[in-house]
Amino acid sequence: MKFSFGAQNLVRWSDFHAMASENSELPPPSSTLPDPPPPPVNPFTVCDLYSDIILRSSDGTSLFAQKSVLAKASPVFRDMFSIPQNHQGGEDKESDHPIIQMSEDADTLCILLRYVYPEVDGLVIEGQSSSFSTIRRGLELARKYQLDSFRRWLCQVLSSRVQEEPESVFALAWASELTDVVQAAARQTLSRPLLPPKDVSEFAHVPGIAILSLLQYRYECMVAVASIPKTPDWSESLFHSSVGCSQCDKSEVVGNAYRYVPRYCTDYYNAAYLALKERPHPDIISHVDFMVRATQTITGSCSICRPKAANILLLYIDRFVQEINSKLLTVRLFTLFTVFTVLSQDCIRLRLKHPFLKPLHPAFRLVSYL
Repeated sequence: MKFSFGAQNLVRWSDFHAMASENSELPPPSSTLPDPPPPPVNPFTVCDLYSDIILRSSDGTSLFAQKSVLAKASPVFRDMFSIPQNHQGGEDKESDHPIIQMSEDADTLCILLRYVYPEVDGLVIEGQSSSFSTIRRGLELARKYQLDSFRRWLCQVLSSRVQEEPESVFALAWASELTDVVQAAARQTLSRPLLPPKDVSEFAHVPGIAILSLLQYRYECMVAVASIPKTPDWSESLFHSSVGCSQCDKSEVVGNAYRYVPRYCTDYYNAAYLALKERPHPDIISHVDFMVRATQTITGSCSICRPKAANILLLYIDRFVQEINSKLLTVRLFTLFTVFTVLSQDCIRLRLKHPFLKPLHPAFRLVSYL
C-alpha cells in the first residue's frame, strides 16, 4: 500500500514557523496541579465548648485547655488550681476564661498538651522519628510538672535509641538523671570509637563531670577486659588433655593442667585482645567480619582437625563473650545523682527504723537537708 500526499496537504517549514509565532502570543495554559493543602490548625488554639482555661505561652500564643484534665495529669496543676489566686494574665475578653502565663513557648506547651490529650494528633514524641531536642523538652516538662508516666515513656523512647546514638542518649539521660538509661548508653559507647564520628550537640547540656565519668568508665572497662587470660579456667573443657595435633595445637597451661590449645583459638585471642584495647565491647569480637579475619588459620589446619575446628572456635568465642560481659558488669559508671539517691534511701530507712537517730556521716547529713 502506497501513501500519496497532494500538494495542498504539504506544510512548508516557513508556514509552520509563522503559525508558531502567531500562537506564541497566547497566554500559557493554566496549571493542572492542585493547590497545596492548607497548614494544619493547632487544635489547642481553638476554643471549644469544654475548655475553661487559657495557657498563654512565652511567645504570646493562647492555648485552650481544661482544668480538670490538667489537674488529673499533673499534681502541679492540681495544687495550682486548688488554691484561689488572682490570675496575673487576666481573663480572655471573648471566652471569659482565666489566663495563666507560662514560661514555655507554644511548641513546648503543645508537647505537654498532646500528652495530656492523646486523642489529639497523637503523641509528639514517638520512637525513632522524634528529635533529641523534642525529647529533652519533654523530659524537662515531665520533671517540672511531675508527669511520672510521661517520664517513663520517654525513658523507653531513649532506651530504643541506645544502639544507634549512644552518645546523645547518654548526655540526654545524664541531664535528666535517668540512671538506668545512662548506664545502658555508657555500655554501648564501648563499641564505638573514643571520639564520636560527629559532633554530639547534647553534650552542651551536661556538665564536664559527665564526660569525665564516661572516660573513666571506659578506662576501667578496658582494664577489666584486658585481665581476661588467653586460656582461662572455663576453657579447660574445650581442649584436649591427651596428646594433641602437632600441626594445629600448642601445649599450654589451662587451669591446673596442660592442655593442647588449637592455634586458631590463639590467633583469635590475639586479634581480639588488640581490638578490645580500643573498644572493649563484646560486639566487636563477635561480629562475623571480625571472626572471619581473625580465624583465617582454620583453613591451614590438617584434615583431621579442620572438620571440628569451627565448632570448637564458636564455643570458645561464646564463652569468651560471656566472660567479657561478666567483667563489664563489675564496672559501674559513677554518677553523682545516683550516689545521692542511694544515700537518701539509706537515710529514709534509718529514720523509719530509728526515728530519733540522727545520721552522723557528713554525706548523710547533707542528704537529710535535700
